[in-house]
Amino acid sequence: MISSSSFGMFKIVLRDRIRDGYTPTNAPSRYEMDVLREFWNTSGDPMMTVVMLTAKDGGSMLRDEYLAEVNRLTSYLMTNHSVTHNKQPVIYENFCSPYCAMNIAIRLFKQGVDVERAHLERNEPLSDDTTLSYPVAKIDGFNIHLERNFFGITLKDLPSKNAFVGKNFTADQLLANSTSYAQLLSNLKFVKVSSFYLPLKLVLFYIHAINAS
Repeated sequence: MISSSSFGMFKIVLRDRIRDGYTPTNAPSRYEMDVLREFWNTSGDPMMTVVMLTAKDGGSMLRDEYLAEVNRLTSYLMTNHSVTHNKQPVIYENFCSPYCAMNIAIRLFKQGVDVERAHLERNEPLSDDTTLSYPVAKIDGFNIHLERNFFGITLKDLPSKNAFVGKNFTADQLLANSTSYAQLLSNLKFVKVSSFYLPLKLVLFYIHAINAS
């Protein structure tokens, strides 16, 4: 009796992937992943690894040197960091599609701060094409979503375009008031966590390449 009822086990296909082995075919998560694959035009698993950065002293990541470091680290991992595969250097840009511009918001926000800072230092009104507002900023006329990159937010009023005309701000004055240019020129008062994203396939590839070397 037992052997007869177990006959069908010969046709069982065992899979060790949780999504395939345990998730119902009509589960909402399957539909969400299918939509995400279609949006990114990819057949792989569109999972992302989040790199979350906080200041060692518990202060704001909005400080100019910290914002610059986040931008530098993101740029380094996206364009300069390489691993050796088949005796050839491989970088993110070699196989990042369709995620290549995933972290562009950080670079554009830093670019927007630099542009507005230049106007401030020349005693000019702030740019009409750039508004450093959270959660959606406008950089060179384009809307840029920041909510995926900044967390633990404290907001303040957004300065008007003429708020600093004739004020002659200097870096020393900002430091004395514990204020950064990014804080002064935006509606952000404090940012606890800054983050950027790496495709899971990139992380796994790096691990494989490092282990194989």
